[in-house]
Amino acid sequence: MNHKIIVESFNDQAVYSHILHNHCIPRVDIEIIEKSHEWIELGGLSPKALTIKLKDIKSDIYKAEESLKIGIIIDIDNETIESRIALLNEACTAAFDIPINIENTNDFKNYIIQDENNDDFDFNLAYYLAGLNGKGELEHLLKEIADTSSSHHANCLEDGWVKCLEHKKIPINDKQLRKLWMDFYKRLDCLTPREAKQAAENVRWDNFLRLHGDKFDFQRDIQELNEIKSFLNQFCV
Repeated sequence: MNHKIIVESFNDQAVYSHILHNHCIPRVDIEIIEKSHEWIELGGLSPKALTIKLKDIKSDIYKAEESLKIGIIIDIDNETIESRIALLNEACTAAFDIPINIENTNDFKNYIIQDENNDDFDFNLAYYLAGLNGKGELEHLLKEIADTSSSHHANCLEDGWVKCLEHKKIPINDKQLRKLWMDFYKRLDCLTPREAKQAAENVRWDNFLRLHGDKFDFQRDIQELNEIKSFLNQFCV
């Protein structure tokens, strides 16, 4: 039986997988955890794509011998938590053909669906919304826990480049700036000279976290980290 964790992208999967394997509290051997769940990437947040993936999962629920756990992780972005939950409820309702009425994140609820023979099958469903202080996205949290004691390239990007653009009255896109900061941080402030020779591969989140997972303080005691660990711990069967 494979529990399902739906994420927006490969990068998100790499980060959450790192947290699950290295910073959660497994109740069983990590190899068993790896085999007990399946990551499903949306390739970007789209209600239509999400509904299609959930309909595929619905077929798996009918085949499962035990209750499946389904977790959906998306960014808050510039929306409200309430509107994000409403979006997910709407997609899940459309996919499972039953009313889905989750009100809070990180709260697994049990639902029952019937197949064409009217046999009952149950599953557990929960959402996690990534961000910081009730807004934003995963990279906001990652920047918050980054080791900025020597992140000179990334910091100077903000201090110098931003001021230059402001002086020239060129609009600054916060999301683009944040992504550039993270790329500078990984590529220029963290990779060794030898690793930098293969920077294109080594700045990929899966490879970077394998090489320099310690450049982010995943043990920091902040609400957002504690909540995602609690959420992912539900998949440590």
